[in-house]
Amino acid sequence: MGMILALSHQMIHRDKEIRIGHFAARHAYIGSEMADKTIRIIGLGRIGQLIVQKCVYSFNMNILVYDPYVKETELDQTKLVQSVDGIYKHADFITLYLPYILNLHHFINEAVFKKMKQPAYIINCTRGGLIDVVALNKPL
Repeated sequence: MGMILALSHQMIHRDKEIRIGHFAARHAYIGSEMADKTIRIIGLGRIGQLIVQKCVYSFNMNILVYDPYVKETELDQTKLVQSVDGIYKHADFITLYLPYILNLHHFINEAVFKKMKQPAYIINCTRGGLIDVVALNKPL
């Protein structure tokens, strides 16, 4: 949740600017409210479920969840989808809570980055091999 808040309020950019003496950055980097933002959570294990609860009860976010091993959920205001293909287009945030296994190597790849909304943020709180970092660094 800290990463989501830091990104939505542009805290890193603002902090960098202020540290080099550009104090006007306090007003230049205006954050956005979390309410009604769309978050896509991939992986509904223990940590994924905690993130869902915080997004619903603290920030009133729209939540769409994908987990290949979960067939139904009783989490409030959460929609579970059976296919990951359609969840990238409208997401403001995408978070990953998956184990790294060989089948999931580069789960997020160049094709996925092309489907993502601009601007959108992807947050990987799991293993590095899930995201193709070469594709991540390519301009779209």
